[in-house]
Amino acid sequence: MPEVNRSHRTASIWPWALGIFAVLAIGFVIVSFISTGDEVVENKGEGYEFESVPSDVNAFSDFLIMAKDSLGDGINSDYTKEGILHLSEALNALVKNKENISDDLRKKNYQLSKKAEDIAGEDEIDDMQEIKEVFIAATEIIDSLTNSAAIEIKNEVAEIQSTANQLNEDKDLFSQDEIVMNFFDKANSVIKSLANSETPEAASL
Repeated sequence: MPEVNRSHRTASIWPWALGIFAVLAIGFVIVSFISTGDEVVENKGEGYEFESVPSDVNAFSDFLIMAKDSLGDGINSDYTKEGILHLSEALNALVKNKENISDDLRKKNYQLSKKAEDIAGEDEIDDMQEIKEVFIAATEIIDSLTNSAAIEIKNEVAEIQSTANQLNEDKDLFSQDEIVMNFFDKANSVIKSLANSETPEAASL
């Protein structure tokens, strides 16, 4: 009758070693992730919130540059509608990335976005009172954003307000093309300054 081998094989330690190593590796990844998150929050508290200038801010600038090359004799309804839409989107990008914004500012931003979309859907612009109200609303949002900005641009904001108030609701759009273009240019300049002041590069200066 054959003998049964009753000797016990010694268990290998490699599965245990690999298991422990895997647990340690996962723990290291989790700790690193938590530490990175803390750094991001800390950096935001130092005064900036953008890794770079928001794309909608750049899109507003790009639109104005390209539009000037194609306008020819003067502005038209399409230019004004698209300009208002880009302006609204640029301001929305600043507002939504701002910490601790007031309910009033949030409401004004929503109302401006809605109004800009409504105007963009119109065939022609024939209500200058509506355009003036949009410009003034945008100026109020810009003014609110500058209150907590790291740069001093109150004079520039005052120029935007003055330009918006120059619009005459009793005149048509085409006779006020310089006012509309000046408003977009001045608003764009301040919006870019606000966005650039909120980047890490600006915060390190």
